[in-house]
Amino acid sequence: MLDWSHNVYYQRLLLRHLPRPCRRVLDVGCGTGAFAARLAERVDQVDAVDRSERMIEQARRHTPHNVTCVLADVLVDPLPGKDYDAIVSITALHHLPLADALEVLAAALRPGGVLAAVVLPRVDLRREWPVEIIAMVGHRLLGVIFLANRLLRGTDPFAKERHVDTGMPVVMDPPLTTRQAARVAAGVLPGARVRRLLFWRYLLVWEKPILHDNNPAAAAPTSPTLDARSQVSASCLADVTARARTDRHARTSERGTHANGSPPWARPGGGRASVDPGGALGRPR
Repeated sequence: MLDWSHNVYYQRLLLRHLPRPCRRVLDVGCGTGAFAARLAERVDQVDAVDRSERMIEQARRHTPHNVTCVLADVLVDPLPGKDYDAIVSITALHHLPLADALEVLAAALRPGGVLAAVVLPRVDLRREWPVEIIAMVGHRLLGVIFLANRLLRGTDPFAKERHVDTGMPVVMDPPLTTRQAARVAAGVLPGARVRRLLFWRYLLVWEKPILHDNNPAAAAPTSPTLDARSQVSASCLADVTARARTDRHARTSERGTHANGSPPWARPGGGRASVDPGGALGRPR
């Protein structure tokens, strides 16, 4: 009676990471479509994919008209779209090889788009035992609050779905700890942030870089109508931009550049992801 859904609990966290404006979103591992329906209240179009035929059938019945439910495996089948403003996922990526999944999803984002995923980690008691203890106590306390709300008001927003009824696959032993997931993300998505959440999940967030023109002169306006002051300001801006790019290229050269000139998130081991295993009690960054 005190059990409740951690997946539903963290839906609001992912909603806070949607960029603005956000018109089209991909929901990976949509399940029965509960989160896709919630996304549809905020964005124009939601593409919801899952590789379970049974789950997609249920999702199609439970989602509004601006949700397209697609039976697909993101590592095998083509995605229903590209240049997404955001790609989100709740407890699905631990079913897939993480590095392969991140490469596919990164390619489907528009520059400046956001990838945000809540993922189930492997238990790491040696490093995360304080969080595990607090989680066990907090789970029961919130369970009491949610039970009282259900009895007094008749509402149960965090009701847990029965896997027997939905057919949702269950992974009892995920492959990666939070720290291991951070290292994998670092090799694919430099700059990705990974932090442990309180209730047996970790959060992975990455914003796709916007690649600018390498010609510094392009940053300076060339309109003949600019007055002298505007021209000086534009010249200073161009100088600052040029110095910043020079510094960035120098750092890139120190790390090494991929032979085919691929973007940073496609370079093996091309960056570092931050990991905050103790961040479960803090506010999302």
